[in-house]
Amino acid sequence: MQVTTEDLIKLYEAKESTLAVIFNAFRCSRKIGFRLCQYKIPMDLNEYYAALFCFSLIDNSLCDELINSDETETKSTVQSAISGSPLLRSHVEFVLSYSPVIDWNGGK
Repeated sequence: MQVTTEDLIKLYEAKESTLAVIFNAFRCSRKIGFRLCQYKIPMDLNEYYAALFCFSLIDNSLCDELINSDETETKSTVQSAISGSPLLRSHVEFVLSYSPVIDWNGGK
């Protein structure tokens, strides 16, 4: 299934109330073990991988699908979604701001 930019934005923004709770919890705690390590994300975190993490919060299967599809096309779609959604943009920026404290070993 090919996911479009509009699909990503709709899916993400439809979960705004749930995401608000999650991100408020993240803001209140510096002890964060983000799940990026489970996707073998490189240490040089960027907007694309931060967005994948955000999508994993609402739908792991969507995140898996994005990771397993054509990387060039997926990156373009995800970047467009970041540009087209102020909510996703703010969450991506938040994840990037926390990158120095991400538990890359998954709490192990």
